[in-house]
Amino acid sequence: MVKVNITFTSASAKEVILTGSFNSWGKDLKAVKGSDDVFTATIDREAGETVYFKFIVDGAWTLSDSYEQDNSQNVLNNFVVVSEEVKTPAPAAAPKSRVAALANEDKEIVGRASESDLERISPARKNSVWKCFKSLFN
Repeated sequence: MVKVNITFTSASAKEVILTGSFNSWGKDLKAVKGSDDVFTATIDREAGETVYFKFIVDGAWTLSDSYEQDNSQNVLNNFVVVSEEVKTPAPAAAPKSRVAALANEDKEIVGRASESDLERISPARKNSVWKCFKSLFN
């Protein structure tokens, strides 16, 4: 099984529920709001599985522009294809500076970024993320 974090960003939302093919479109998985207005829900799925989902934001069914969309069932849904499990390294010591903290964030972005994620970050951060990405293949 692979842990999949699905996120929704909203400064104004009070409650975000993740629903989809993984729970028969039930309304029981509340996303947790972080300090950066990002709501996160985690599901366990098999690698290679396609997961269809929507968000229920303060009672309204909502799609996210951050994920691909599919209309093959004549209903528009977001979806992700679960990638192979990535081995998580042992927790690193707390960053000693803001620069170190940003470098750690860049590594996390590289691990889960899609093209739409990269379009939303600043050019300076994009350059830093790109360097991290290239370092994975050197």
